[in-house]
Amino acid sequence: MPDSHFRPPPISSERPISSERPFLKRRWVILLATVLLTALVGSFTDEFVSYFFNSAGNGSTPASAIAPFDEKQAKQHQQDWAEHLDVATQSPNSIGMQFTLIPAGEFLMGSTRAETEKRLKKVKGKDLEWHRKALASEAPQCQVKLTRPFFLSTYEVRQEQYEKVMKDRPWEDSPRGEGEGPPKSGPDYPATRVSWQDANEFCDKLSEKEGLVYRLPTEAEWEYACRAGTTTDYSFGKDVSKLGQYAWYKKNAAERDEGYPHRVGQKRPNPWGLYDMHGNVWEWCQDWHGAYDTAKVNPEGPVTGKRRVLRSGSVEWEERIQRSAQRDGLYPKEAYLGNRWLGFRVVRNSL
Repeated sequence: MPDSHFRPPPISSERPISSERPFLKRRWVILLATVLLTALVGSFTDEFVSYFFNSAGNGSTPASAIAPFDEKQAKQHQQDWAEHLDVATQSPNSIGMQFTLIPAGEFLMGSTRAETEKRLKKVKGKDLEWHRKALASEAPQCQVKLTRPFFLSTYEVRQEQYEKVMKDRPWEDSPRGEGEGPPKSGPDYPATRVSWQDANEFCDKLSEKEGLVYRLPTEAEWEYACRAGTTTDYSFGKDVSKLGQYAWYKKNAAERDEGYPHRVGQKRPNPWGLYDMHGNVWEWCQDWHGAYDTAKVNPEGPVTGKRRVLRSGSVEWEERIQRSAQRDGLYPKEAYLGNRWLGFRVVRNSL
């Protein structure tokens, strides 16, 4: 918001005043202007910003997409917002990335404590402590409101696109972990072994190239986009036997000696038309990893932290790690050795 400058109107009076009174009046006018400005800034909430943003389109602002809603309703929400903003629901950019319009809306983020405790009882083996911490971080479940629509990349950022912007091929250059085979290379494979810092640099360079704002999605934006109106474990429902139709994960990849990131867009999309939101590669989010933001309107996570959020799951993990609410975190510089399944997708702010 640009700074506002208040200039008090000239003080008029028919009678002469002493030399001290103009100074006193100016001081009170300045004080009053300061108080008013402070109150104005304090009340300039996300809702107020959203009003100006959303009212800039055609006609009245469409209804928020409040979960739960089905696939038909999801697509109708997209269409309503596309018509209001006078944009297409799908649009490309200059390097061949495809973007999908995600409407403003509300949803339940995370899991209930009862759900996390129930899942923890099924976990056994050496990763028990990791699962305990990961599951505990999903609770408590909270109602989140996203007041502004946004464009999210339809697919994970592909190698070809990453190389165009960064002039680098980290999936080949980084050292491989024990037992890891040769990397898969090709224009349709996701860019991997990408650190959070590198993902942000990609966004900065692409923003400069196109004159638009690209960034990583907030964790709330990511989960909202993944769920697409659902309240179940997965964006296609609760029937885990269908996961292989939507995701590359341990059962149909790693256990078949294909424990590497697969080409994007080979599985079925979620109700909003986003591919690989479950599995394939972990995806970086903007937020620091920690307790969910107490601000339930456009939350952006903790102010500080040590690790950045990862979502989606990947080819080396079992079914429960591919859920919409599953979250993890890594240090921003990590990108290789045991973390060879790190990728990302991006948000384009400008509509």
